[in-house]
Amino acid sequence: MENLFAITPLTKEFLTHLNQDEFFKRIEQAIKHINGDDALVVTPYVDHNDPLEGLLRSQDQPVKTLKVSGPLAQKSTIGRYGYLDNQTRLVVDVGSVLGEQTLTNIAKTPLMASSRGVGELLKQAVTSKTKKITFVNLENIASDLGMGVLQELGATFYSKTYSTVAISGGKLSSIYSISFEDMDKKWLDYEYEFITLIPKNETLTGENGIAFKNAKLTGATPELAKALNYEFESFSKTMEQMSDHQLAELPHVTCGNGFPIAFSLFFSQVKIENQSHLYQKIIQHLLDQKIDYYMVYAPYVHFRQELAKKNQKVLIFGDLANYPHLLPNELMLPIDFDFLIQEKKYELMVSLLEMSLKLMKTES
Repeated sequence: MENLFAITPLTKEFLTHLNQDEFFKRIEQAIKHINGDDALVVTPYVDHNDPLEGLLRSQDQPVKTLKVSGPLAQKSTIGRYGYLDNQTRLVVDVGSVLGEQTLTNIAKTPLMASSRGVGELLKQAVTSKTKKITFVNLENIASDLGMGVLQELGATFYSKTYSTVAISGGKLSSIYSISFEDMDKKWLDYEYEFITLIPKNETLTGENGIAFKNAKLTGATPELAKALNYEFESFSKTMEQMSDHQLAELPHVTCGNGFPIAFSLFFSQVKIENQSHLYQKIIQHLLDQKIDYYMVYAPYVHFRQELAKKNQKVLIFGDLANYPHLLPNELMLPIDFDFLIQEKKYELMVSLLEMSLKLMKTES
C-alpha cells in the first residue's frame, strides 16, 4: 500500500440522492485510478453537532424515537434515543426532549418547565439488557435540576405540610423531603453517563449562576432569573441538610442547566465525560494510524483544527457557509456533488475528484 486516505462519514444533510456506501465507492474509484496501491478507510463519526447519531453510527445502530412530554406537560415532543453494545447501553438525546426547539420563545415559562419527559422516555426505552444509560446533547430549558426525571421514575416530593409537590423549576424551594419508596429499585443499579461540553466560569447560584447565564435559553426575564436563582439556593440548602451533599461541590454541577444534579445526588454510579475529551481520544487514535491524506466533511470543525496542528493535508468537501474558512493545510473540493449526483454525472464527479486528489498530493 503506497498511500492511505481517510474520509469522514457524511450526515443526512449532505447527500439526499446517493447513499454513503455509493459515495465512498466513487471516492475509492478515483483514488485507485491514480494509484492502484492506494487505499481508503472511513473514520468514526465524531465531532459533529449530533452526538447521538455519532455514537450510534459507530456501531451501525439506528436512531429511534418516542413521543413524550416536552418541558411543558401539555405539549408533547419527539424524544430521540438508541442502543449500543448489544443493547446494554441506552443513549438518550436530552435536547430532543428539553432543547430550545421544543418551545417557541413566547411559550417558554421557566418556573413551570420540567424534565419529566426524559423520565417518560427512560421508562419506555430501558430493556432487560440495559446496564448503562448515556445522556448526550444536554441542551435543556427546564430549570428543575433533573428532579422532574426522578419524579417520573417514581420519587415522591413533599412540602413542609407533607403535601406532594409537582416538580418544576419554580417548585424546588417547596421540597422538604423525598421518598423513593415507589421507585423501582432497578434505577439505582444502572450506570449513568453524561457526555457534554463542560461550561466555564459558571456556578449553580449567584451572579455567575445558571439562572442568569442560561436566561436566553430558558426564556427567563431578569426578574424570573432572580426567582430561579432563589429556587436553586433554597433547594441547595435543603439537599445539604437532607443528604450532606454540597451541591456546589458536585462535579460539573452546571452542565446541561443543572440536569445531572438529580442523578449525582441520589444515584451512586454517575460519570460526566467532557465531549471534547472524548473526541480528542478518537482523533488521537486516527492520528496514530499514520494516514497520508484526509478527506473531511466541513462540519467536523474540531477534527479539522487538530489536523491543522499536525499540518496534515486535508481535502474539504461540503458547504463551508456555516463553518470556519479553509485552514492553511486544507484544499476545498471544487465540486457540487449534489448537482452532479442529481444529473447522474458520475464520471465527471470521479474525474474532478482525481484532479483534486492529484493537486493535494502535489502540494504535499
